[in-house]
Amino acid sequence: MRYTMHAVARSLIAFALAAAGCASSSAESKKLPSVEDSRTITDSVTVVALNQDTRLITVQDKDGHKLKFKVGDMVRNLPQVEVGDILTITYFRIHRVQVVKPTEPSRR
Repeated sequence: MRYTMHAVARSLIAFALAAAGCASSSAESKKLPSVEDSRTITDSVTVVALNQDTRLITVQDKDGHKLKFKVGDMVRNLPQVEVGDILTITYFRIHRVQVVKPTEPSRR
């Protein structure tokens, strides 16, 4: 949740450098550049919405950023969680940027 604009800027700078490096060797390789940034994040959040039946939960950090996700079956105490509870969560986030030819569809 604390993925700041500085981190985004660093990723884009790294991407630009990778693209520049690949441009000089594009004749040697047809692979287009890509950049990936991944991290494990632990944060204290407040539960703002919860559906016990579907196990969908929406949490909000102290900066007001919201995150919605499905709680896995490994969480056994979900029935004890209520809107307004403060939780400590750990999750994995990946940001990926990839150059594709204009005629290629986006790969997701």
